[in-house]
Amino acid sequence: MPRSRIALETGMHSPWVSRLLSELEHEVIVAHARNVRLIGESRRKDDRFDARTLARLARIDPDLLGPIQHRSRKAQADLTVIRARAGLVRARTSLINTITFHRPPVGLNLR
Repeated sequence: MPRSRIALETGMHSPWVSRLLSELEHEVIVAHARNVRLIGESRRKDDRFDARTLARLARIDPDLLGPIQHRSRKAQADLTVIRARAGLVRARTSLINTITFHRPPVGLNLR
């Protein structure tokens, strides 16, 4: 397949899809989904229509897509570890607070 310009919106899978396509030597433009007003404010919500709009904007002026650069694979993995740790700390704090603030009064035996 010849080298192509490919436009896609940010989303759950866009980091790995954009990396894969770039490794295949395609020109990849990742459009920030909220910044593409023609799509975001459109009353016509249709994937085919959105794809055509992305393609037209990529052909005419890629800057209209508000292109972004995803984090590197390593940076994304590091961020995942940081977020997982933060979630664990929140859960631990919540459990400790539940025990601390919901203890029965001293001397009350609930057995």
